[in-house]
Amino acid sequence: MNAETVNGWYERLRPRLKSGRVTAFIALRANRVAASGCLWLREEQPRPGSVHSLVPYLMSMYTEEDMRMRGAASKIVTEALMRAGRRGFDRVVLHTSHFGLRVYQRLGFVQSNEMVCTLPDTGSR
Repeated sequence: MNAETVNGWYERLRPRLKSGRVTAFIALRANRVAASGCLWLREEQPRPGSVHSLVPYLMSMYTEEDMRMRGAASKIVTEALMRAGRRGFDRVVLHTSHFGLRVYQRLGFVQSNEMVCTLPDTGSR
């Protein structure tokens, strides 16, 4: 990821950090960043049985390649789950790549029924 992309991402994230809608996590090992991630309280559509208009969404999880399989990502996810629970939420959602699937399954996440349809490129984007 280049510096311009990182700066653009941060500029979009900054208001959410200031408002408390996003909590960022950084795991350090030997005084260097091992992993990071964010918990975003995003708006959701009303659904039966839900008393919240927000849902905690775990996003932007990343672990440095040489730090993988050492528990850093698991610690971030565990802390995010505890924080969501302390705020009264009954679930946390995320989208995962194949890299993180085992971590999330070990911590109690299950696959849901979400589907995606990729639209053809019509040249208007």
